[in-house]
Amino acid sequence: MPGTLKAYISRHLCTFQVVINCSVLPQLKYNKATPTFHQWRAGDRTVYGLNFANPDEANIFANAVESALEVLRGGDINK
Repeated sequence: MPGTLKAYISRHLCTFQVVINCSVLPQLKYNKATPTFHQWRAGDRTVYGLNFANPDEANIFANAVESALEVLRGGDINK
């Protein structure tokens, strides 16, 4: 359903401690600052960022976020 609140949680690779717990809203702004560092601005204007071990991991994460945003904004990822 368009506009439904989603969330994603990032855990540390070794300790599994939660490092990010962020709501994903349709107005979220996602930016690939570098191939291995991505950042986004949440609805409350908080800026989050993640450093990835390699560009492939960063792209997998970015594709998942972009797909979720497409659905939230009323698009169909199965086109």
